[in-house]
Parts: sequence; C-alpha cells; structure tokens
Amino acid sequence: LLPKTKWLELDTMVTIPAGPFIMGTNLERADDQDKPEHKGNLPEYKIDKYPVTNAQYARFIAATGRRPPSNWKNGKVPQGELLFPVTMVDWYDASAYAKWAGKRLPTEAEYEKAGRGTDGRRWPWGNKMDPSRLNTYYNKGSATPVTEYPNGVSQYGAIDMSGNVNEWTEDDFEP
Repeated sequence: LLPKTKWLELDTMVTIPAGPFIMGTNLERADDQDKPEHKGNLPEYKIDKYPVTNAQYARFIAATGRRPPSNWKNGKVPQGELLFPVTMVDWYDASAYAKWAGKRLPTEAEYEKAGRGTDGRRWPWGNKMDPSRLNTYYNKGSATPVTEYPNGVSQYGAIDMSGNVNEWTEDDFEP
C-alpha cells in the first residue's frame, strides 16, 4: 500500500520522559471531565508519533480477519485515504489493534502529557489557538491525512494530538 520509508515513518514512536506534568484545567467553560487542573507524574513511556492510519489498520484487518470499519465500502480503505486516521472503530477494535501491533492504548494521562507537555499548555504548541496547526471545524470540516499539520507537533514530537479525530485511551474519560 505504501513505500517502505512511509511505513517506517508511520510506525515511529516518540519517547515521553518520566516526570511530573500539569493535567486538566480550571477554565470556567471547560467540561467537567477536564477539571480540575492537577499535577500528575508518569514513568517514561512511548507513544505513536501519528494516529493510526487507514493503511496501518488495513494490515491489521488482513492479518486478523477482523471486520473493517463501517465507513470502508466493501471492506476497502476509501480512495485517497490511506494516510487518514482510521475512524469508525470501537474501543475493543482499537485495543485489539494495539495488542496486535505489540503496543497498548495510552492512558488518558499519557495522552495528555504527550500532547500538552509538562507546563499545562492548552495546545501542543502553546496556549494560543492556531487553526493553521490543526484540523478543526474552523478550516476543514472532515478528517485529513495525519501528516498534514507538522506545525502542530507537541514538544515531544507527537503529531495530530489536537484536532482531526477523537482517539481512544485505555481508561475511562471521567472527572
């Protein structure tokens, strides 16, 4: 489906160092599950540099015989969407993919630290919203390739941590 160099890039993981970080927010208009701001502390871990793409998920489907996402007509990746993040998979499918790939889903805390860094920034790049750094309803209205917003990289090198599509985590999203 893709050249070897692209597979290697998509399969890259970034290392998030051990240590404290700020999680959550005290912003008045934030959702309850995002409150309150508090300190967390995590051991070193790795997280995928990019969200899982349709191309990566297609390998999983071919190897395991699991059902493809419901938005793949006739079980095939939509034309031109190999590098788009896979969507229309439930938590069980996402967890099974991670296990098949020799990984696991990140916890909510791990995802947040990888995306926001240690200083509680609101966005991977800082505290000011910048629609040129992420796919959001301001500028696209639908999913985009995971490589489209390299300017939105987190301080650890993770891409697409904000915007584009929602992602599953290992634990429940609760206050």
